[in-house]
Amino acid sequence: MMAASIPREAIGENSEVLSRATKRDTMVRGALSWPALVLVGFAVVLPVGWLCVLSFVETSGDVGLEHYRRLFEQGSIFASFHVTFEVGS
Repeated sequence: MMAASIPREAIGENSEVLSRATKRDTMVRGALSWPALVLVGFAVVLPVGWLCVLSFVETSGDVGLEHYRRLFEQGSIFASFHVTFEVGS
């Protein structure tokens, strides 16, 4: 089935209107996505960022790499990765 051909004059007259409508639809979709982005920011990004900051605070209250040093010295992280990849494959 062939699509109906649209006269060139009609395309030229409506192209500006269609362009404005497309821009308006894009702006409306963008505006409607802001509340979801803010919610994700507060529900996911903020807590993960806070955990990252706290991971650098030592037990004495100073900033340092004590937790990461202990993590790699104990070797338990490597055993955990080994089990994870073994089960996953």
